Amino acid sequence: MRRPDLFAVMAPVLRNGFFTMKADAPLSFLERHPAIANMLRLLFCCATVFILLPEGSVRALPLYLIAIPIFTLAALVALVVAPADRHGWVFRVGAGAASLIAFWSLFQSFGFQGNVLANPVWRATAEVLGLGPGSISVVPADTIAAIVPVLLPFAIFLTAVLLFSSDRTATMLLRFLAVSGGLVAIYGIVQLELFPQYLMFRKKEYYLQDLTAVLVNRNSIATYLGGTLLLNAGLLYDSLLPLAPRNGWGGAAVYARRHFRVTGYSLLHGALFVIVLVALLLTKSRAGTASTFLALLGLVVFFVFDGYARIEQRSRRLGPRGPKMAVLGTALAASVSLAFVFVFLGGRVLLRADAQGLEDGRFCAYPTIIRLLQDNWLLGTGLGSFREVFPRYQNPACGDALWDRAHSLYLEGWIDLGVIFVLLLLVVVLGLSLAFLTGLRKRKSMRWASATGWAVLMLFMLHSTVDFSIQIPGVAVFFAAIMAAASIISLNRSRPSGAGGDRAKQAPAVTPTRLTSATSRM
Repeated sequence: MRRPDLFAVMAPVLRNGFFTMKADAPLSFLERHPAIANMLRLLFCCATVFILLPEGSVRALPLYLIAIPIFTLAALVALVVAPADRHGWVFRVGAGAASLIAFWSLFQSFGFQGNVLANPVWRATAEVLGLGPGSISVVPADTIAAIVPVLLPFAIFLTAVLLFSSDRTATMLLRFLAVSGGLVAIYGIVQLELFPQYLMFRKKEYYLQDLTAVLVNRNSIATYLGGTLLLNAGLLYDSLLPLAPRNGWGGAAVYARRHFRVTGYSLLHGALFVIVLVALLLTKSRAGTASTFLALLGLVVFFVFDGYARIEQRSRRLGPRGPKMAVLGTALAASVSLAFVFVFLGGRVLLRADAQGLEDGRFCAYPTIIRLLQDNWLLGTGLGSFREVFPRYQNPACGDALWDRAHSLYLEGWIDLGVIFVLLLLVVVLGLSLAFLTGLRKRKSMRWASATGWAVLMLFMLHSTVDFSIQIPGVAVFFAAIMAAASIISLNRSRPSGAGGDRAKQAPAVTPTRLTSATSRM
């Protein structure tokens, strides 16, 4: 009988240590209970859709009816599932940011006698009415109520990091968001053509000639459709790659060549890309369309360079100068083609931009909003207090409409939370950017997800400069789910294995029993 190689037997002992060989790493909860895991993922996906349907859940009743199940699901998942080691730091960043927002908002709303940090309005009130206690927040009750919609996207992000920890499940989540967003776009087109006077559940009051689908504001739906467009672009690119991992639902090629292939996914996401693009332009949102165009332009240029790099890596026959010239030419052609498509199909958007230019109420109000910020930049006026504090600064020349939003996430966030908001914004954006940069450098065949996540992040950051779309709960949840899935794929190290897909492939460990059996035959 052939004697086994002693080095092959002892290598695991030398590499891992004797006591680590007693058993393989224990399976996670999701791996031990795949049926429960799939049910939890299904509930999660349903929540991302249901919160969008009642006009983005901007009203209290639908918001709390959907927020309670989401927070319950998040708490349940957090009790039974631990974040994977590779996702631990991004999970802690999200949890830390959410905890800081909740703590600071509660501190803002807490009033007591002699509070030296209280807003000056309480001192003025005390002089007239004799009221003693004061708080940082101008409207403490509204500040406490505003915590729920602000924490919702964080709950979605953290839950997704726990539930969709593999490339396969994270890709499935991105595909679900892309397809559901495509269905919303289809509904919006049908709605605009057949019953433009109605939203889903009531008669339409604003933007009667513009596509708003399930939301009230055309800018909010433009941001949502822009994110959907970028998702479908990324998934379309992935489905055309010959070496793309076909994790998820199917993926059989219906047409194949050496350097690309066409799958059922290619046809699906290609069709949805066109439909969503048409729907986006029908919103006539200037900032939403422009932000999407810039993000998509950067994404397409990246895909051109990445695609040529893969072709060169596969063929190894192209000269050093030919590919570079071909890449530059293709990137330029793609950019020009994309600009032509937006100009050709976006005539209504360009017409509105040409007619109105910068004559918009928000640009008239921004100077007074900045003055409000200058008076409250350090501690803020309390989360959710902008509606109450802005009328004092409102310029009558800008109209007498009631402003409940600042039409700028950055201005309103800083006014509400103070300088803490700047810290939170930097931590979240830098954390997500670091995750995506890691994916671009290390994931190779899956870096399309990192690029897509970064493009969606840039879209929302650009549009949030002049709009409040991300403050709509349904849109914020959509954004958080994309960020979670893209971060997961970016930080994963290898393809997952097993039903749960929560662990990287590992060589089978040698147990002491196996070691004894092997050595006894020597």
